[in-house]
Amino acid sequence: MEKKEKILIIKLCCIGDIIQLTPALRAIKDSGAEVHLLCSKWVKEIAEMVPFIDKVHIIDTKNIFSIAAAFFGLRLEKFDIAVNFHRDLKSFIFMKLAGARLTAGFEWKGSGRLVDRAFQFDPNQHETQRYLSVARGLGYTTGNEYTEISAVATKLPGAEGRPKIGIFPGGGSNPGTKMPTKIWPAEKFNALIRLLERDKMEVYAFGSASDRTSVENAVNGTGAKTIITRSIKEFASYAAGLDAFTASDTGPLHIAAALGVPAIGIFGPTSPEHFGARGRKSVNLRESGACADSPCCEPETFHQRKFLDCADNICMKAVTPEKAFGAIIESLRK
Repeated sequence: MEKKEKILIIKLCCIGDIIQLTPALRAIKDSGAEVHLLCSKWVKEIAEMVPFIDKVHIIDTKNIFSIAAAFFGLRLEKFDIAVNFHRDLKSFIFMKLAGARLTAGFEWKGSGRLVDRAFQFDPNQHETQRYLSVARGLGYTTGNEYTEISAVATKLPGAEGRPKIGIFPGGGSNPGTKMPTKIWPAEKFNALIRLLERDKMEVYAFGSASDRTSVENAVNGTGAKTIITRSIKEFASYAAGLDAFTASDTGPLHIAAALGVPAIGIFGPTSPEHFGARGRKSVNLRESGACADSPCCEPETFHQRKFLDCADNICMKAVTPEKAFGAIIESLRK
């Protein structure tokens, strides 16, 4: 029997990033390879929902003992290829420590010296396309660009026969970065809920414990049902039962899109052209011209952190509840 190629993928975070990587992972897995992923603990749940990953390895990058244990185990796996999908020194060091026969990754500040195969990072491409370009460069046959994860749907409360619409008013943060400017204002969500309820739809406002205030402000005075989830897996199980979902550029948007739910994303500081949801039924909304600096959080400007100085996210406020409502109605007709 021919030996399976064993591939290590290094993508430490974040939720949306892991999901945007799934088309490339699909291409690698379809070749018959055994696919492993090295990631941070807080994205482990989403990684385990990706049907193209055979084994997930966890690392705590702030704990030297975790790092040592992780790489002791990784070296025992005897990987044929290690592919780094980040652009920072730490991840390149991790790639080398894994001890793979061949290493690959994006060209970054002369990193071509650190890898056997270096590939151009094109900031003008969508994130999924950049990842796919590496897969193609390594000889894998790539197919569609749709993101994909799987989850078992949980029954949602409410009247049967009515469209079930989810919203996510919170988000905008992950370990290391907080971006409140990415969030559509609560009053916009509130107006959207009222439009949906006027059309006899069941509305569910999702959030984690840290999003509770945003959720409460969004549902104020409406009949929307609040669902505070305790894990990514729990949220995904609810999202899988929705007829449509709306959120800003956050992890839950990309989760819903990858589950095949019609997902309407609202963008401002980030552009749909580079970071938009790429599910089979996704729609990404953005009003161009609302701010001269928008989009201000792009692949080549993210590390400058200028988006943190924004005091008024007018780019997000420019997207109206009516426009989001129209996109939801259109998605339900398809």
